[in-house]
Amino acid sequence: MQTILNADIPEIDTQTLPSSKIEALKGQTLSVRNLSYRYPDDEKLTLDNISFDIPPGKKVGILGSIGAGKTTLVNCLNHHLDVPSDSVFLGDEDITAFSRSDLRRYVKTITQDPYLFSATIEENVRFGSANSDIDEKDVKAVLALSQLATDIDRFEQGDQTVVGEKGVMLSGGQKQRLSIARALLEPCDLIIMDNVLSAVDYETERKILEGLFERLKNQSVLVVSHRVNALEYMDEIIVLNEGKVIAKGDHQTLLETSPYYKETWQLQQTEAEVGSC
Repeated sequence: MQTILNADIPEIDTQTLPSSKIEALKGQTLSVRNLSYRYPDDEKLTLDNISFDIPPGKKVGILGSIGAGKTTLVNCLNHHLDVPSDSVFLGDEDITAFSRSDLRRYVKTITQDPYLFSATIEENVRFGSANSDIDEKDVKAVLALSQLATDIDRFEQGDQTVVGEKGVMLSGGQKQRLSIARALLEPCDLIIMDNVLSAVDYETERKILEGLFERLKNQSVLVVSHRVNALEYMDEIIVLNEGKVIAKGDHQTLLETSPYYKETWQLQQTEAEVGSC
């Protein structure tokens, strides 16, 4: 713990953008240009020459098996990793040119293992929000969109239920849905969902995504998953395999042009049918 607290803060992360620049960056395209990434002491590239764009309002999916490089890509886009310069841009600005806190004004990441505090459900949803105008109706609306409202209604104290340290009182799926509600509370340009629906069933997943897209019509969304069903309604799906983009297109196009995508889809359809029996 002391190592973390005593670590030097990079100079760029001590700076903040002027308000004029903050406004100018809103609604810009996130662009990835020939991004390659190798972890220290690893001989093999985890990401190899990745390029794509996420314009305002576009819904993009990333499909890949375990080890394909999906989470590494996410951690480059939100600058959790020290991404190479001239690789990821917001508009015309290299994301390495401004602080991580400024970048997160525009890009929110929801992970499959969210951190929750020993506080109420409502307080966990509000965590990180700087907007004092958000009221109880806003909180209830995002809980409904994340398909958590019905579960909460069964709790004796509703959204005032204390979830315990790291959300110990909630199931894995409930934790994930609570993290989605938290991310939806305030708008941003791009929401990244990194395999966050892995602990919910296919029907709940579909309802969450439908509600999410309805609310975020003008915002960009990047959904990262190994489930084809989670990505069928995306404007574009990027297929990763061993760190490389092997196919791009919408669901129907990929079924017709990508053997890897079609085989994955057929296999998962069979698994879903067996699971429902």
